[in-house]
Amino acid sequence: MTHLLKSLLEGLTSPLLDYVAGSYMIIAQLTRRTQLSPQIFYGIVDKIAECSQPKLHSECVLLLVLLYQTQHSKKLPFVSAHTVERLARHSWFPEVLRQLREAAVNIMPFFLPLLRATLSAVQSKTGDRTDLCNFAGELLEVLDENVAQHVIQTTIETFDVDGLAASEKRSSEDEKDVEIGIVDTEEMVSWYAGFLKSLENRYAKSYDAVIRKVLGKDGGSSKEATALRTLLGVAGREDIPLGGTDLFEKIHHPNAAVRTEAVQYLVKNYNSLQERDKDLACSALTARLRDDNAKVVRMTLTLPTETLVELLGADAALEELISLAMQYLDKSGKVSLEVSCLLVQHLCSGLLHANSELAEIRILLTLLPFLMPVKDKEIDVMIELIKQHSFINKCKFLAALIRELKSRGSTNTLTDICSAFLKCLSENRELLPDVELLLEATQKVDPANRKPVHMLLLLLMLVSSVLERPTPALSQQILDVAVLYSEQFQVARVKGDMLVIDGTVMADCVTAARAGCFPLVVFLYSVLQLSRHTLFPDILKSEQESWWDLEHRGKTRKDNELTLRFAVRVLEVLLTGCGVRYKDVRMQYAACLKEFFKVSFPTSVSQVKFLCSVIAYPGSEHGVVGWSELRLRCLRLVAAILRQSDDSISWALRLKETVVPALMTAAANPLAPIRHAALDCLLVLASSIGAGLDSNTYIPLLEAVKDRREEIMLDADQLSLVMYTVLSPDPAVQSLLKPSQQPQLAAALNALLTCITSIKTPLYISMGLLDILASVNSQEIFHRLLPVGRRILERGQESSGWLDFNSSTIFRNIVQRLTSDTAMCLERLDCWKFVQTAIMDWKTVLQDTQGKTFPAILMMQQISREVFEALDESLQQQLLTQLVVAATDSEISEVASTAGRVVKKIVLNSKLVAERLEKMNNAQVKHQPIVSPGGMILRSRRKVNQILSHELLKTEEWRYGVTLLEWVQSKKKLQSTELLLSPLFSLLNKCLEFDEQPPVEYSKQLVLSCLLHCCQKLSPDSTTVDTVMKQALNVETLVQCIRASQNPQTHHHALLLLAHIAGIMPEQVLHNVLAIFTFMGSSILRQDDAYSFQVISKIVDTIIPILVKASEGVVEHSSDVDSAVCSVLRVFADTALHIPEHRRLVLFHKILTTLGPENSLWLFLCLVLEEHVMRSQEEQTSSGRRDRGELPPRLDFALNLSRTFSPSAVIITCIKMIKYVQSLPVEKEESNRRGIVRKSVSLTLALKLVPGLFNVELHTSKQLRHFKFTICTFLSTLLSSPSFVNQVAAMVDEATHKLEPLYQDLIENMMVYIECVHHQHETAEQQSVKYWSVMLGLAHDILDKVNALLPSTIFLMVIKGLLDHRLPTVRRRAMELLNTRLYQTSFFTSCNHKALYSLLTPLLAVMGSIGDATVKPDLETNQQIAMLSVKLLARHLAPENPSQFKQILERVTELIQSEAVQKNLLASVVLCLAELVSALRAHAIGTLNQFVPAVIKILHAQKELETPNLVLLSVVTATLKIVESLPHFLSPYLDKILVEVSIQLAKWQHIADDNKGIPVVHKLKAIRQKLLSTVAVRVLTPAVSRCYSHLLAQWQYSALGPLLSVLSDSFSTLSSSEFTQLMPEFRAFFISALQFRADCSAEDPDTPVLPDDIAQAEGYVVDALVALVLKLSESAFRPLYYTLFHWATSSDAHKDRAITFYRLSSSIAECLKGLFVLFAGRLVPNAAMLLDRINVCKSSENEAEGQGYEEASAQLLLQYLLQTLYRVFQHDSGQGFVSKERFDALMQPLVDQLENTLGGVEALQSRASSLLTPCLSQFAVAVADDALWKQLNYQILLKTRHDLPQVRLAALEVLCEMAHKLGEDFLPLLPETVPFLAELLEDEEEAVESACQKAVQDLEEVLGEPLKKYF
Repeated sequence: MTHLLKSLLEGLTSPLLDYVAGSYMIIAQLTRRTQLSPQIFYGIVDKIAECSQPKLHSECVLLLVLLYQTQHSKKLPFVSAHTVERLARHSWFPEVLRQLREAAVNIMPFFLPLLRATLSAVQSKTGDRTDLCNFAGELLEVLDENVAQHVIQTTIETFDVDGLAASEKRSSEDEKDVEIGIVDTEEMVSWYAGFLKSLENRYAKSYDAVIRKVLGKDGGSSKEATALRTLLGVAGREDIPLGGTDLFEKIHHPNAAVRTEAVQYLVKNYNSLQERDKDLACSALTARLRDDNAKVVRMTLTLPTETLVELLGADAALEELISLAMQYLDKSGKVSLEVSCLLVQHLCSGLLHANSELAEIRILLTLLPFLMPVKDKEIDVMIELIKQHSFINKCKFLAALIRELKSRGSTNTLTDICSAFLKCLSENRELLPDVELLLEATQKVDPANRKPVHMLLLLLMLVSSVLERPTPALSQQILDVAVLYSEQFQVARVKGDMLVIDGTVMADCVTAARAGCFPLVVFLYSVLQLSRHTLFPDILKSEQESWWDLEHRGKTRKDNELTLRFAVRVLEVLLTGCGVRYKDVRMQYAACLKEFFKVSFPTSVSQVKFLCSVIAYPGSEHGVVGWSELRLRCLRLVAAILRQSDDSISWALRLKETVVPALMTAAANPLAPIRHAALDCLLVLASSIGAGLDSNTYIPLLEAVKDRREEIMLDADQLSLVMYTVLSPDPAVQSLLKPSQQPQLAAALNALLTCITSIKTPLYISMGLLDILASVNSQEIFHRLLPVGRRILERGQESSGWLDFNSSTIFRNIVQRLTSDTAMCLERLDCWKFVQTAIMDWKTVLQDTQGKTFPAILMMQQISREVFEALDESLQQQLLTQLVVAATDSEISEVASTAGRVVKKIVLNSKLVAERLEKMNNAQVKHQPIVSPGGMILRSRRKVNQILSHELLKTEEWRYGVTLLEWVQSKKKLQSTELLLSPLFSLLNKCLEFDEQPPVEYSKQLVLSCLLHCCQKLSPDSTTVDTVMKQALNVETLVQCIRASQNPQTHHHALLLLAHIAGIMPEQVLHNVLAIFTFMGSSILRQDDAYSFQVISKIVDTIIPILVKASEGVVEHSSDVDSAVCSVLRVFADTALHIPEHRRLVLFHKILTTLGPENSLWLFLCLVLEEHVMRSQEEQTSSGRRDRGELPPRLDFALNLSRTFSPSAVIITCIKMIKYVQSLPVEKEESNRRGIVRKSVSLTLALKLVPGLFNVELHTSKQLRHFKFTICTFLSTLLSSPSFVNQVAAMVDEATHKLEPLYQDLIENMMVYIECVHHQHETAEQQSVKYWSVMLGLAHDILDKVNALLPSTIFLMVIKGLLDHRLPTVRRRAMELLNTRLYQTSFFTSCNHKALYSLLTPLLAVMGSIGDATVKPDLETNQQIAMLSVKLLARHLAPENPSQFKQILERVTELIQSEAVQKNLLASVVLCLAELVSALRAHAIGTLNQFVPAVIKILHAQKELETPNLVLLSVVTATLKIVESLPHFLSPYLDKILVEVSIQLAKWQHIADDNKGIPVVHKLKAIRQKLLSTVAVRVLTPAVSRCYSHLLAQWQYSALGPLLSVLSDSFSTLSSSEFTQLMPEFRAFFISALQFRADCSAEDPDTPVLPDDIAQAEGYVVDALVALVLKLSESAFRPLYYTLFHWATSSDAHKDRAITFYRLSSSIAECLKGLFVLFAGRLVPNAAMLLDRINVCKSSENEAEGQGYEEASAQLLLQYLLQTLYRVFQHDSGQGFVSKERFDALMQPLVDQLENTLGGVEALQSRASSLLTPCLSQFAVAVADDALWKQLNYQILLKTRHDLPQVRLAALEVLCEMAHKLGEDFLPLLPETVPFLAELLEDEEEAVESACQKAVQDLEEVLGEPLKKYF
């Protein structure tokens, strides 16, 4: 932590983002795992608050929250003022904190300390505190309601009351500071109170809870209560005699009596309050007015009205008083009545309703119930109200009511009062308030305070006031108010007449209303009065045939419509009441409904028509019930009226009447109850008396409905089918009807259509009728409905572009009637105009059940194939033009896509398209006329061969043509397609005339795509077509298009078309093929994009088959096909390297696959190799020589390309290339210009020279030789490439057998070629011998590669024959080939093992000459290869046939035992032996005693090597294999193996950069590990002991390390029981090994052991012993360690044992760390004694006793002693190792070492820096005692006065380090330290003085204060 903290603190403020982020992460992990000290904690917090990285704002705040969450959880820490000021400067901080809170992070552990610190900083700040105040206010934005109480509590607790009092006291004592102190204090308190006020405004409930808690705690005497009283502004006032508590505490007291007393005092002393106190009193009085205790409210109301208005404002006071009046109306207690009287007084005050009629009306409505007391106690309130003359005189209606009451006498009962009230309503209506003000007053009433009696009186007043000037709008508003009240309260059934209400009935109603119920009779009375006095126009009551529109959507509504809506609303309310549960209530509603009909609709005709208007309307804007339920009730009511009608109902059946159409729309309703009720009504009409007398009725139609009644009841869609069966003009339908019915049904249909098309018919009626008649259609019907459609389109265009549901549905229905049967209507101009308008209207939005759409889309969707075919050609052309224009000009994508779908499904004549394309081809840009200066328009000259500009593309004709081309390119249903070819080619030519091609690329692509489509339709299989089509096709234009364009997509389309034309006219395409391929080679092939590759692939797919067809005789002139193929392939070969590498192979594989790889691959490879020969010199000149082993790029490409084909194709290619090489001339003589060519001697098997390949006459002889050399090199590389070999090996047997003839052919050709080359080699001239020698080697190499490809059976037969060959080189090549195969594991599974065994005999014959001195060197190589072959055979065959290989093992063992085999051959023999032993395993035991000693001997012989060689590696490998194979049989040789392996490992293990030594070391370590894992420790331990002694005797000290590591590693394999068993052996061995240093001291001085060797050997032993210690338990380690301690410190022990022991102890302490402290107690006396003994200042007496050490030994002992003590002190973490006694024992010896000049002064300086200073400083840390520190410090200080300056420097260094370690704990030691430092500052040695000055600076930095004051 000490080292980490400094970097962390630096990282928190680093400018490097990653450094800061990493520091955040480390601190976050650190704080979760440990508790930080306060100093560190607050230091980290302060650094984090400095966050300067904008990207880490969230992480910064989150880390602060985490710190406060995890640290000091019991007591929240504070935030320093410095940190608060830093955070206040960050404007982003509160917002980030809020985001964390919203993310559900618990920020309160950090937020509360932060708020507390911020508020404290505000109070303690003496200067400008604006930033802090703003910061505190911003922190409030972070809160939510859940934590508000904690924040308010913290705010109150943080207020510094004591500091405020002290400030005031100081201000009173010093007159000069009076004004300043008061101003500052008041300002702070004022801000703090405002801060608390803002919390109250935000969280009122939490604020009240905290206030009650604070004031109720400890009787209000707590510090928090004092702070609260101070902030409320009334603390310390002496003029409030309320028992020592303040006023506002009492006002909020839980006890009602205390609150009453406080309010009383406030009332009395209100005028004496200051302005600030009055502001506080406002909220307090508001709360008390809402108090739940009547006495408190009464006392509050004793305030004058003026005071209430002053405090609350007139409006707020009025609201509070009205609310109280409504609350206390029904309370009957004495105090409540007194409250009511006070309320009456206040409400009647002129201050509340001055200049406000609305306030006056509200007060009137509030006070009226007080005039109607239902109890005797309430009379006082009534009397009090009557006394308020000022208000009564101002309120005329109330004055009239009071006068009426007074005229009736002094004893007025409730009935009398109600009678007077009703009389005033009827006789004094002019005195009533304005009805609109009454309605506004109604809206002002709080729903929570509404009382039934108030609503009763208000309703009566509303009804009475509106009767003077009733309007439908006001009547409906009042009705809505009445419905609202009737729904809010429970209904009271009061007996009485609903037509007239008298005083008795009203008294009963008032009584019921005071009981909380709303009287039904008053509600019904109000409804009837409104309906009776609202004037219904005569048109609504008339019996004329007209529709009543319930859905008028205009901005202004006429009175007729408003009245109709009012009537519907009344009907809705009354019908709803008729369906309630209680019978008497239903009866009252039914009576009211009857009266309503009687007054508003007196006749049955008007009633039925009114109800049918409601039935026909599908929905309502508002209502108390669902409109469907209302329609159902209306239907049932209509049926009842029709059944009960005394008059004839035949009027309803007339065609001009609206009853039947309305009922028909209801009969199609999807809701079954409505549908059933409508059918019942229709059946009643159909069965009425006299219904059939008039022929001009709906009777036939109703009869059809009656017959299908059951089906219609089950399915609403059946009604439209019924209409179709009786009304459809279809002759098939008419033939099924009776002749007498046809005229009547036609008349009915005409009546329905007239109704639909009438302007007076509501849209929803037309929609319903059209849905019913959806299946009834004809040309005449469609034509009659068009005006409706046009009106809808016009309405949509005139409006905002949106059509309602009804209009949209009607328009869809009309458009859907455009079918093939009605399509001929388009010949009429009005029909065509409708269709045209609809297609061009894509701005009007239709909304119906199928979603949103546009008229254009709807009309396009209706144009089907049948509709289009039904039109004549001119209409088709016009319709197609409209579709093109709409799709082009519309900005809406759906319009264009819909038009495309229409064109796709119709059958299109190409003549129509061709006409449109001609317009596109003839399109011209309209130029502005040129005007002369005189104003004359000049005629511009016509330009000849004018270049087309891209402005042409913006013309309408061109844009429309492009749209049409987009459709035609995939149009299947296209007639007369040949008519499009000429216009399309003309368009293509025009596109090529543009000056810039990129803008017109898309147009060209469309034209090409259309051409291809047309050609495919005319000739699907690319067969020959007529002459006309051939003449129209222009191949030259296509080629020009390809060459002129840079767009890959254009190439793609052009080549697709070219491919198709190639099948039709192959000659023309073939004539242009070279132009196309030349263009490819120069441009397309070099582009690296997927599209270019697709274009090239398409070219290959299209053009190459043409060449193939030409070669097969399809084309007339095919003699030059081979030459053409070569020319084409040469184009590709020339550009091979320019094609992107990742596309190269795929492309050429496709080309050659298309041509046939058996015939074309060898041609292409020859062309590539020729290109390589021609360009190799240029490439070498330009780019320099290539690295060896790297193939030239063309050869590498040729190889990779060949590998992509099958083995058979590759072998055939090799055969043809070999034949082609043979066909080339042997040499070219350049004696004359033409050149004389020497022919090859083997032309019988050669190919005919192909025109287009390597031309000998045009190339030099050098190029010819290079070309043949390149071919042979290529073939050799190809046949030996791993991928090709693997490809051949992966073939199945059947495929392999098919290759045998090819192998035979290839070998035959190779033999012929080898013979030819051999002959040339023998007869060649001197200058060409080398060339033919190389060629001969290549030929043999190719033959070898071919043999490698042979199947296993054939291969083995060939190899066996070659092993008997007379030439050694042949035998060597045969064995190499065999070894190559033997390395492949799959070879043994695929071949016959008997054939393999047959190879052993010739191989052993080769081995038989080993050891013969007369053997030639090349035979020695054969012997090594033979040994390798035997080794590989043994690896796979020996396990299954050991007997045969045992003999070979014996032979090899003999070779090893003989010393005739040397060097590399010996390595091969040893490896062969190892492989044989590994394969034979147990079968090799018989010769174990022979080959193991021989191998060890060879290994021993290698110890003198200076560098590893092959023999060493081989013998180590052999040893490893022997150990792995026979580990349990090596006990007799274990010691020798361990010794030799250890010696070799010690010798080579430090060679890390030698590639030869690394494998040797790895294998030696593997031997050691194998012995460790296979040999038991009980066997291994004595072996190691013996080897240890042997190595010591041989002075092989470096080998001890590897040896002892074997023992060390074995400890990990032992169990605890094995440890216990072997512990005595371990103890004895290690004690013996540790004696080595002492033994060396006692040896002969003439042959001493070097100290470095002693240290090395002893180090290995110590390491091994430490490894053992780490495996021991405490109980096992303690006796071992104490035994070693006794061994080292006993009286008869050699003195050098102490060196060994403390070296061991130091290592153990480093490993065990704190655990070692438990055992180190015994070391203290001995260590102290040894420290004194080896101190030269005290050594005189030790030398006298004969116990002194030599100087070198003493230095070692001192080093290990100090290291041991330092590690003990370092790991003494709280264990108290350094007690008082141990301190006394060690302190002086350790300090005295500062003056121990053992080894000289320089040794002292080095020892002081590296050992003494750390040891003494850590010793001080471990002491942890002030008194002991003082002793230690003083003793060190004494050393600063030593004579030697080096001693003084060492003491000063120790002193500084000790101060660093102790930190602030060093301060008590400072006084006694300063005098010594003062002396050192004046030291005579300059080095001491400068060191002291630096030490003083370090001490000041560590201690944090200057030391100058101590000097």
